[in-house]
Amino acid sequence: MAYFTTLTKKGQITIPKELRGMLSLKTPSKVILEIEEGKKTIKITPPLDILNLAGKLKPRKGKSAVKARDILEKHYQRL
Repeated sequence: MAYFTTLTKKGQITIPKELRGMLSLKTPSKVILEIEEGKKTIKITPPLDILNLAGKLKPRKGKSAVKARDILEKHYQRL
């Protein structure tokens, strides 16, 4: 099924209410947008858990996820 929406000047789109219901998206909420290489389609996925983001996000250039983890391990106590 296809849904039409508008792209604003700020690059924002509205996800139609029916799709939000199908994906169980509530506001405020985050979603993952993916583009498959060589295709001009966007896949919208609701993250269910922080672990679902593993491998989806890339660190900023020059930043290391391993270094960040080491800092967290040294300075924050586990509950």
